[in-house]
Amino acid sequence: MVTQQPLLGFQLFATDTYLDRLKRLPDQIERQVVAEVDRELRHRPTPNGHSKKKLHKESRPALYRLRSGNYRIIYSYTTTGPEPAVTLHLVGSRAGVYREPISFRRPTTRIEYGATIPDPSPTTGARTFDMPPPALEDDIGLPRRIDDDLLRRVGAPPARWSALRACRTEGDLFALDLDDDLADAIIEDLLAGDLFVMPADRRWRAESEDAMLRWLDGDRTALHLDMAPEQRRHAVWDPSRNGPVLVKGSPGTGKSVVALHWAANMVRELQRQGNPEPRVLIATFTNALVASHRHLAPNVLGSSERCVDLSTVDRLVSRLLSSRSLNQPVVNDRELLDRVQFAQQQLLAGDDEERTAQSRLNSLPPRYLIEEIEQVIVGRSLRTIEDYRETSREGRGIRLTGPQRDAIWMLAELVDQHLFHDGRTTFARQRRAALRLVQSSPDLGNYDGVVIDEAQDLEPNVISLALALCPGPNRLFVTADADQSIYGGVFRWPVVARALGIRFDDTTTATLKTCYRSTHEIASAAGNWLADAGIEPKDDALTYIRRGALPVAHLCRGWREANSAAAEFLNAVMTELSADPACCAVLTPTNQSGEITAESLRSSGINAVFQSSQHVDLAAEGVKVLTYHAAKGLEFPIVVVIDPVLSDLRADLTEEQRSAEQERRDRDLRARYVAMTRAMFALAYIPIQYGHQPVPNLSPDHWRSSADGWGGFIRALELESGVVVPA
Repeated sequence: MVTQQPLLGFQLFATDTYLDRLKRLPDQIERQVVAEVDRELRHRPTPNGHSKKKLHKESRPALYRLRSGNYRIIYSYTTTGPEPAVTLHLVGSRAGVYREPISFRRPTTRIEYGATIPDPSPTTGARTFDMPPPALEDDIGLPRRIDDDLLRRVGAPPARWSALRACRTEGDLFALDLDDDLADAIIEDLLAGDLFVMPADRRWRAESEDAMLRWLDGDRTALHLDMAPEQRRHAVWDPSRNGPVLVKGSPGTGKSVVALHWAANMVRELQRQGNPEPRVLIATFTNALVASHRHLAPNVLGSSERCVDLSTVDRLVSRLLSSRSLNQPVVNDRELLDRVQFAQQQLLAGDDEERTAQSRLNSLPPRYLIEEIEQVIVGRSLRTIEDYRETSREGRGIRLTGPQRDAIWMLAELVDQHLFHDGRTTFARQRRAALRLVQSSPDLGNYDGVVIDEAQDLEPNVISLALALCPGPNRLFVTADADQSIYGGVFRWPVVARALGIRFDDTTTATLKTCYRSTHEIASAAGNWLADAGIEPKDDALTYIRRGALPVAHLCRGWREANSAAAEFLNAVMTELSADPACCAVLTPTNQSGEITAESLRSSGINAVFQSSQHVDLAAEGVKVLTYHAAKGLEFPIVVVIDPVLSDLRADLTEEQRSAEQERRDRDLRARYVAMTRAMFALAYIPIQYGHQPVPNLSPDHWRSSADGWGGFIRALELESGVVVPA
């Protein structure tokens, strides 16, 4: 059967791994490879039996080899879908390309948490990171003996059999000066059977040979991050739309990528309409996600990058308040708790009404009261006690009586007084102050459009602030996944809609239904594990472009055993898959546990460093050890999640205490769900069981037991990973 060739040729895409390998080649070889790829694959990638050949290996997608002098390019192609496409996966020397088949994308964005976020600048022709020089092929032994069966398979001339059977190293083989077709056939028989292509790479669109050459010379805007048709549909700003756009989606569906493209589209459209310098804001909760946006922005925005302001919400708020000299020091959690408890003591020592009010608060934990004040009263800008009495409080676990609400309002007023007297504030109060400032100063901010990415961790105040910074509702773009709400816990779409004074419906809401990050098995296991702690119903229609092995679970008794298991797993996966330590992350619940784990890994011979949420350096060498919260917005090919299993709720809790504790537990479960969904390719879950706590949702339908050792899991990764549908 002859494959139909498209009249206009194939679109070329390069994966992160391919670009990484291409950058390692000598300059003249880089250009030789780029020219060969464009000449041979742009119009006819089908094998010809010589320079282009299908590799004899069952894989998804099917893999092919292109010859370019002494170098080889591994690629796949498809003639189906919206456009015929060639994807470039690997490039290297004729044996080296098979010898080191797995090369995970190494993050290169350095994230500093301080006054400013470093702006990564183009590197003119420089390597992204230093690599040790490759071993000489002459020094590398063949993986197995060349025997008669192999020689018959490749059709070697009988006269060369004796010399070929005597080869022990790659150098011996190349010294025979074989015909290229025969040499390739032998190398592929020896090495290509173990070829493994990373199944979760991003793809970059290379419009032309010139674009790839410009990228090699340091122009980061020359290649464009690929988007699927589903994503493209929602990345277009429509000036005729009446309301804002809301894009929802599970982890890894590309919400942030769509948000960036929407901003780029708005800039270009406004420039077309005659505004040469439009201003668009992209704001989100964490510095890590802002830094990720900064890394991608040149490729998405191109020359329009100067028109886009990337910021965390709190940095934006601080900037707005500073413009009117309204900034105040922010109290930490301990200081705020002290003020709440002191206010409760005041009520207890007050008149009859105040003592009665405090008696109504006795059953409510102090931290629950803090959340109620900061997230509901302050976070929703409730101005009067009547407003508070009437608000529905979606997302809060305890059903409060009217007298309890009155008592909480009285407590909140006392806390306000203490903060005012001390000249201190909270983050929630700063955001509320910024909203009121912008509402009273229409010229402040003055953005042509605003994007709020990952809005589920923000109070309604912030969404209202974003709308206030826009010329109109159709200039606002919001992304969120309620099940990734791990900071506040009260995020609900009806609350957001009321705060904005609008209604989200089918014309303003889109849901992304394809996961591009994690394999189907990882995402399914994490979703099943989340169980009843989720906020929104799971979308059964979600599809995945990657497949892989079931994630592995390894139950431990104590931190020492868990850290030892994590070290064994990392050593196994880095050895068997030749995985770079920099592509691995170990996630723990707290800073203290993270520091202990990092030290334990180092004592096991693994280069590991703990990175707090205040300083995340993704470009650092070695395994990253992070907390669940610090990893929010990031992704890693290989992830280990260490989890001290939550205990059952105590039987002696009151109904209100039980509800408050359940709300906190649900948030903790969502944090673990977020941690699991950082994994792109391999996930090892290591629960720590103290006593008889139940370990939830480790069904064999979703999890692989480590009973047969890590080797069985790694073999499953190699055998079962691949692409389900063309990316």
